[in-house]
Order: sequence, then structure tokens, then C-alpha cells
Amino acid sequence: LIDNGCQKMTTHCVILAAGIGSRISEHTRYIPKSMIKIRGEMIIVTMIKTLCDSGIKEITIVIGYKANLLRETIYEERLHEKVKINFVNNDDYHQTNTMYSLYLARQFLGNGFLFLHADLIFPKEMLTDFLLTSHENAVLVDLNIPSDWNDAMKVISREGCLSYMSKSITQHEADGTAIGMYRFNQQGAQHLFEAIEILVKDGILDCWVSEPLNMIA
Repeated sequence: LIDNGCQKMTTHCVILAAGIGSRISEHTRYIPKSMIKIRGEMIIVTMIKTLCDSGIKEITIVIGYKANLLRETIYEERLHEKVKINFVNNDDYHQTNTMYSLYLARQFLGNGFLFLHADLIFPKEMLTDFLLTSHENAVLVDLNIPSDWNDAMKVISREGCLSYMSKSITQHEADGTAIGMYRFNQQGAQHLFEAIEILVKDGILDCWVSEPLNMIA
């Protein structure tokens, strides 16, 4: 996207956890998707612990669906004692999507940030490698196409740079799948929020973050 070639450790992370998780509604009827337990531990707890172990100093969490339950759970797990945590409410989570949730958190993100979806489990080593890459504006991509590829956020790249990303990209066009982990430096964040601002002013609030990224690309 925009790479100035200067390596700088990212220490602020934003997690988007406002969604309903309607595709797995049998699991999210009473709890947010990020509170589903994998191997006996909630996804959001595993995420925050891994982020802390990887050097993240501040986390902003955008909440919406079952917001109070998620906030209370994070305090009950004493996660706020491990790292500074900010909460941002997306009260319009029914009508909006990831782009708008990210937009609501912009006041915390002007100096660059790591951006994660709230349903990810990843090893510390993968996150550390991503944080230390020389590319300060980056999308982490799995070069494999998953079996449920029709619903995956697929990418088309040119010489290692993002060209286009969309769920509508066909399996044969795709160069890989975006797993939901992104990184932006200060300049990249500025360009990203400028693109989002254009869409928000036009009343486009229900799109994925891929839309402003495609505008930048």
C-alpha cells in the first residue's frame, strides 16, 4: 500500500468486536462471537493475552452486540490490568459494518495501529513477525484458498502490493485470502481514514474495510 521502508514497532491495536455473528447464530444467540470458547478459553481473552506477549501496549475494542456483556467479561478476566484498554461503542452495529466500526475508533489510531477482527486465534510468532516486517502498511494474507472460499475476503496482488480485495473475487482470480490482520503506520492511517471519510459522507456505512483499502490501492 504505502511503505516508507522504515521499520517501527506498532504498539496500539484495534479489535473490531461489534458484529452479531449471524452466520453462526447458534453460538452467538446469547454471547458475542469473540466470547466463544476455543480449547476452554474465550477468543477475546486469548487474543489480548497474545497481544500483550507480543509487545502491544494499548488496545481499543469496538463493541456493539452484547456490548455490556463483553466489557464486563474483559474486566472480570482482569485483562485491563495487563494492558491499557479503550472501549468504543458502535450503537448502529445492526446497520453498519467493519469500516464504520473502525471509523468510530479513529481518535485513538492517528499514530498508526494494528487492526484485527475479533474472531482470530493466532500464534505469537506469526503476530511478532507481522509487527516486525519492514512493510509498515500491510495486509496479512494466507496464500491458500480455504474450502469456504466463496465467503472469504480474497485478494489480488501485483508484485507484492495489494491491487484489489473482495469476497466476490473468484477462486481462480485470487492470490490468497486476507485473514483479518492489518497494519498501518501514521501516513497509512491518514490515507485510510481520508478514504473512509469520503464513504461516510456519502452515507455508505455498511461496507467492509476492504472498500477504503481498494480506494487507496
